Amino acid sequence: MSVQNVRNAIERFLRDEKPQVLCIRGAWGTGKTYTWDDVLGHLAHHSTKSLAFENYARVSLFGLNSIQEIKREIFQASKPASKIGKEFDPKDLKDLYSTGKSSNLLFKALSVWSENAMDAAIEAANLLARNQLICIDDLERKGADLRSVDVLGYISHLRDVRNCSVALLLNDEELEDKDEFESYLEKVVDLYVRFEPTCQEIADIAVPERERDEVSNLVRTNAVKLGITNVRVIQKILRLVRDLVPMISQYSFQVTKSAAATITLMGWSYLQPEQAQHARSSATRRCRGADHPENRQKTAEGLAQAALYDAWACK
Repeated sequence: MSVQNVRNAIERFLRDEKPQVLCIRGAWGTGKTYTWDDVLGHLAHHSTKSLAFENYARVSLFGLNSIQEIKREIFQASKPASKIGKEFDPKDLKDLYSTGKSSNLLFKALSVWSENAMDAAIEAANLLARNQLICIDDLERKGADLRSVDVLGYISHLRDVRNCSVALLLNDEELEDKDEFESYLEKVVDLYVRFEPTCQEIADIAVPERERDEVSNLVRTNAVKLGITNVRVIQKILRLVRDLVPMISQYSFQVTKSAAATITLMGWSYLQPEQAQHARSSATRRCRGADHPENRQKTAEGLAQAALYDAWACK
């Protein structure tokens, strides 16, 4: 699904008052989290139509090993929707949890000094997690002791009991318990989105329009030609090129172009060696079969791509 279609699906989800679970699946580094944050921030601050939920929390499961830890992260990350995209302010928690009968449980738990005081406080705060928008990211990077099906069970609880809408962002290809996860997924998730942006769309995410200049345009163009599909890799390559440019500023711009091309290829080969090698091999295979008329266009593309790799590799 293209970036624009994914953005439209996220926007519909964010405006729907009915509690739902949205699952956005895509490869690592393609810009899933960036796109989610961008659409959410736009609706929260620049749209005439408001979000369906007043409170929001986004948590990463990276290294988390229990549902209790997820509850803690949701508690700590919760904020009013009006504060989305802004720096954390302790007052946000006070405003969020200072009303309602259940808030008395929270403050009583916090006032008790004991070994289990924090757990009690988190459980009390969890009672207040109602009618809230929650984004759960990095499922594939969870700790070894946390099962994906347990996360899905908790997400189902948030939707069905707590009246929350939950967005689940993940790279399902990296899940260790993928088979078990898939068997439960359709019982929990209401909306599926497969995030598969083109190389051009990924390059545009990596270098937003406000940051574009001559140097970044070189890197973006090279990244698209090579077929780089990772936002972070493109951003790292751009930083390397920017660091080099002042050192060669006394030479012609052609030197800068050549240096940017070389760093793009070498950086990609270093940061994603398997993907770079696979792309080079694919381009070479597309060179075969030139005598078949139906393959001539693909063959021409393969020759051009393989020549590009070879030319850059020899710089």
